[in-house]
Amino acid sequence: MLFSGMCKLAIKSVIYIATSFDQLLTIKDISEHLEASEHTIAKILQVLSKHEIICSLKGVHGGFFMTEEQCQFPILKIVKLIDGEGLLNQCVLGLSQCNAKKPCPLHEEYVKAKYVIEGILTKKSIAEFAALVNKGQFNLAN
Repeated sequence: MLFSGMCKLAIKSVIYIATSFDQLLTIKDISEHLEASEHTIAKILQVLSKHEIICSLKGVHGGFFMTEEQCQFPILKIVKLIDGEGLLNQCVLGLSQCNAKKPCPLHEEYVKAKYVIEGILTKKSIAEFAALVNKGQFNLAN
């Protein structure tokens, strides 16, 4: 199971915003820190804001921020929003006929793996990742 490039960037954007909990960040701030295009970041932030994963303030002194409640959202919420439910429900080989009665060669192992991955993404909050970044345990830039 791999996340799309947009999903990875959305996760990193949200974590970065959460690391700067007490300040507004602009699209430029975020794109520079993540070494990503402003246009792509803008599109991602628009979706995240529309679905209330992050907050935005418009205007000259506007930007993006997160509430304490939003920081507690599981990472899975971002994955499902950007990549959809299919990531966890589709056949790993992309076969439309794959199911428990007629499995593909990877079906059994993948079913187990995706439950583990879904569990991890459900348990891990945005705040947990932000805390690790703030402690210097990992870097969000490429």
